Amino acid sequence: MPRGAGWQWPGTKVAPRSDQGTSNRLRPGEIRLQDAVETADVTGMIIPALTPHSRRGRLHGHGIDTESRPEADAGFTLIELMVVLLILAILLAIAIPTFLGVTKSANDRAAQSNLNTAMLNAKAAYQSNSQTYTGVTVATLQSAEPGLSFTANNSSAQNVVSVFPTTDGNAIVLAAYSKSNNCFYQIDSPGGNTANTAPFAANFQMNGVTVPVNTVTTAAAGALTFPSTQAGTMYVEVKGDTTAADCQASTPKVGASATQIEWTTTQFPSL
Repeated sequence: MPRGAGWQWPGTKVAPRSDQGTSNRLRPGEIRLQDAVETADVTGMIIPALTPHSRRGRLHGHGIDTESRPEADAGFTLIELMVVLLILAILLAIAIPTFLGVTKSANDRAAQSNLNTAMLNAKAAYQSNSQTYTGVTVATLQSAEPGLSFTANNSSAQNVVSVFPTTDGNAIVLAAYSKSNNCFYQIDSPGGNTANTAPFAANFQMNGVTVPVNTVTTAAAGALTFPSTQAGTMYVEVKGDTTAADCQASTPKVGASATQIEWTTTQFPSL
C-alpha cells in the first residue's frame, strides 16, 4: 500500500492533532505520527529524503555522521603547512648552490671571453707590427676593441683588461678580474725567447716556488712569474683573490685570500 499522507502502521490508529478539536490523549493501540516517524528514522525504515533531520540525503543525528559542511574543509592543517615548508626548504637547498655555481661560471666565462677578444686583437697587431709586441699598447687595443676598457694598471672588473707588452717585444701579458674574485691571465710568447725580466723567469713560479703545468696548486701569497722559454699561449687562473689590485699584467701577484692556482697551455683552467 502506498505510504501517503494518510498511511498508518498496520494495527494502529493515528491520534488526531490537538488543533482539530479532539483530545490529545491516546486510546489503547494508538501512537502519534511524529513518534512513528522518529522511530522509523532511527531504525532506517524511512529513506533519508523523508526525514526532517537529514541533510543532502545523509542522516543527521542518531549516532550517524552527517555530510561534511563546506566550511569544515577550508584552510590547511599545521602538518600540511609544515610539509609544504619542508618541500620548499629542500628545493631551495638544491637551487641556491646551483644558482651560485652558474653565476660564478658565467662571470668567469665573461672575463675569459674578454681576454680572448683582447688577445686576438693583440696578435693581429703583432703581425701588422712586423711580429713584435713593441708598440702594442693600451691605446692600440682600445682602438681595436672599443667595447672593452684597457689599462696599464690592474684589472678592476671583467671588462677591464690589464695590458703589459715586454720590453723586448717578444711577449705580451693580459689580465682580467672576474666578479667571482678570480684573476685570469693570458700570455703570448710566440718564440719562447722572452728575457728573464719580471714578470718572466726561467720557470712558472709562485712566491719563488715552481708550479708544474696542468697542476692545481694550493695558493701561497707572493709574486707570480711566467716561464720565459715557453712558446705559444699560456692561460693562468688565480682563484679566490679578493684583492683586485693583485690582478695586474705587469706585476702579477697571488693575494693572501687566494686558495688555488693553475696554469695550462691549451685553455683557461676551471678551478
